Amino acid sequence: MENSKDGGPAFPYGEDDWDGMSLRDYFAAKSLAGNLDYFLNLKLKRGIVAKEIADFAYIIADAMIARRGPKS
Repeated sequence: MENSKDGGPAFPYGEDDWDGMSLRDYFAAKSLAGNLDYFLNLKLKRGIVAKEIADFAYIIADAMIARRGPKS
C-alpha cells in the first residue's frame, strides 16, 4: 500500500488493506475529542461555527500526518 496524502487507512485489515476511515479522519476525530471543551468555549465566546471547528481538527490532523513522515 502506498502512503497517500490522507495517511492511508487508519485500521488496515488483511492483504487488501480495508479502506474504511482514513488515518487523517482518525487523527481529526481524536483532535476534536481531545479539544472539545476548548472548541465549545470558543463557540460560546466568539460564535465560532461547527465548520470552523472541523476545519481546525483537520489542520491538526494534516500536521500530525506531515510530522509522522513517510511510512517505513
